[in-house]
Amino acid sequence: MLIFDTFGLRAHAHAEHNASSKKSMFSREARRRNKERLLQATGIHKETKDDEAFVAKLEASKNLEKRLDDARRCVYEYSLALHALSDKSASLATALAALSDDAHGDAQQALNELQTHEIKLRRTHAPAALHALQELVGAPLDGAAAGSKDVERLTKARRDKLLDCDSFAARGDERLEAARRDLQHLTASCEAAFVAFSEAVGDATARCAGALSGVVAHFHCGVADAACARCESAPSSRLATHAAAALGLCAANAAALEHGPPVAPPVAAAPAPDDLLGLGTATPPPAAQPVAHAFAAAPPPPAARVAPPVLPARPTQEVTAAYPYQGQRASDLSFAAGDVIVVTRKKANGWWVGHVRGRDPATAGEFPSNYVR
Repeated sequence: MLIFDTFGLRAHAHAEHNASSKKSMFSREARRRNKERLLQATGIHKETKDDEAFVAKLEASKNLEKRLDDARRCVYEYSLALHALSDKSASLATALAALSDDAHGDAQQALNELQTHEIKLRRTHAPAALHALQELVGAPLDGAAAGSKDVERLTKARRDKLLDCDSFAARGDERLEAARRDLQHLTASCEAAFVAFSEAVGDATARCAGALSGVVAHFHCGVADAACARCESAPSSRLATHAAAALGLCAANAAALEHGPPVAPPVAAAPAPDDLLGLGTATPPPAAQPVAHAFAAAPPPPAARVAPPVLPARPTQEVTAAYPYQGQRASDLSFAAGDVIVVTRKKANGWWVGHVRGRDPATAGEFPSNYVR
């Protein structure tokens, strides 16, 4: 037993020595590269001009990544619009139905039918469209975006290797030839990653084009079919006349707008909605207190809370906890100072939603935004 224990201790010490050696080696490489950057910035060493064709491909890949991010943001904003449309339509129908007691019998029947239909749309029709939008449009774009991480990793490694070549060339280091071979290999890997990323985006875009048409058809045709049925089966000729007049006015306005500049309709002022990950211009959350050390006094959390809508996920951001927070209710997120939190939703009242990185996303909860930085 003593022999095995001794062998285990030696193996452990050897492993620690190897890990320490690797860490020390990487540290030396980082210091050498930083020194080379400084020497090039001051003009003491000459910086090798990168290949123009490669630079053009890199810029094209960065531009594609930006356009992909724009498309992903638009998908998220479209999901917000669908949710808001169904929610406000139901609210309008409910408000009008509340007036039905003072309306004529035929109007009362029509308003009650409208309320029933709009509430059904909000509970079943709209959520079904939102789920399909996320699964068939948002998810493919998110999957394509993962390819940009490979591009970023390889291009960074190539930049470091280019610095190595300049450093070795300036010092006459014998490692120069090996570094040049590595640079050629990394250049080929980067170009292959550019192609793979472009193909992934193209495939996702083709899938999204068809899927989005289906989602739009499901949502708008479902709404339109029911609305047309109500117009055709109005409980009285008086209501049918009003419906026909509205349809005629809309058709006339559409025809006029096709041949002239569009005129923006008046929009009543409304309070700003919850700002989800900075998409709106809602009231900013309370300012966080400066952090002197891990045991600094935590600020009081924001007071008011508003229940957020259930919406598809969008690109996330990460923040670091400046103070520990113990949830005040079951739906809150508890964390320790220094924990990295993946933010999935921001609300204008100062409460955000997210989960601690490394934990199951299902454990996400609300937390005060002035507890993070």
